[in-house]
Amino acid sequence: MKRVAIYARVSTEKQTCENQLIELRAVAERCGYTIVTEFVDSGISGAKGRADRPALNDMMKAATQRKFDMVYVGLLTDWVEVFKIL
Repeated sequence: MKRVAIYARVSTEKQTCENQLIELRAVAERCGYTIVTEFVDSGISGAKGRADRPALNDMMKAATQRKFDMVYVGLLTDWVEVFKIL
């Protein structure tokens, strides 16, 4: 069974990641995947680097330790930003 990590982010404290998390959890369940952890950066701009996004930084460390097989992201733009940081 595939192990999935979820990464969700919103830019302002007035927004919430909860809708992203609900949808991503549902997708993982439909696919039969196990969610092993969720990484959430609330109120942090996507333009910030890895050092300024603690959950993203933790996710990248966990990925190098092979703690999950794949990542689900709430917004495609977040994934694009991850590749820019790499």
